[in-house]
Amino acid sequence: MNEAEIKIAQKVLPRDWTPLLDVVLGVGAFFKRDLDLVMINRYAHEGLLELRLVRPDGTMTRFSKEDCAHLTISAPFPRAEGVCVEPYQAGQYLGRLAESISPATTTSPVDRPMAPAEESMLEPAPTLSTELPRVEPVAELASVASAELLGALNPGASPVEPPRRSRKKKRSRKKTTYQGAQRQTKKRVKRQGPDRFGESDRALFSEMTKLMKDEQLSVEEAAGRLGALDKIKGRGNADSRKHRLAKRYRDERGEPKTP
Repeated sequence: MNEAEIKIAQKVLPRDWTPLLDVVLGVGAFFKRDLDLVMINRYAHEGLLELRLVRPDGTMTRFSKEDCAHLTISAPFPRAEGVCVEPYQAGQYLGRLAESISPATTTSPVDRPMAPAEESMLEPAPTLSTELPRVEPVAELASVASAELLGALNPGASPVEPPRRSRKKKRSRKKTTYQGAQRQTKKRVKRQGPDRFGESDRALFSEMTKLMKDEQLSVEEAAGRLGALDKIKGRGNADSRKHRLAKRYRDERGEPKTP
């Protein structure tokens, strides 16, 4: 198998031991029912799928790559009814992605448990108040101070009230002229960049049409199949490239959207 097919196997096969029926259903959800048994047997024969048999007495047998090459996995329609491995042996079959191609998993420093000494070093950070003190206007403070000073010099005089702060009138908003509205509209127009991947997307239209015709796939499913094989060029993740290719195909070929 090439690198693209190995990547698909890493995506559809479970990394932990799983009942073989669930493995077949997972592969069928990706390849559809016409190719699910073909691919599951191919994975087993080429060493990408490991198999284990749990016998009725509780003993387990793990099959080597050479043993799996002589096994045949079959299932009726619908697949959920069961799965059969020939030559027949009593028990339950389990399957998982081969360890030789399974991506290595490491524990990040964030997930590493802390020692008791490290926990004691952690102290809660002090919380800072976000409220700012109220600042009085300078003119108002000056008027209040002058009134208090006059009251201290003339005890018998009536207290002088500080002048009240006048409220400024709200300025009326200027009406936007027609020319100003036109300028704002022109500024908001977003310039469209060059179509960098149009030619590469159109080169895949023939493969999409063949997949849709031969395997009865929708536009999105055909684009997803090509995306899984790393045939769609462009930036972003696989989903964004798949949606871009499917949209371009529908716009230029007139295909209806999938429900």
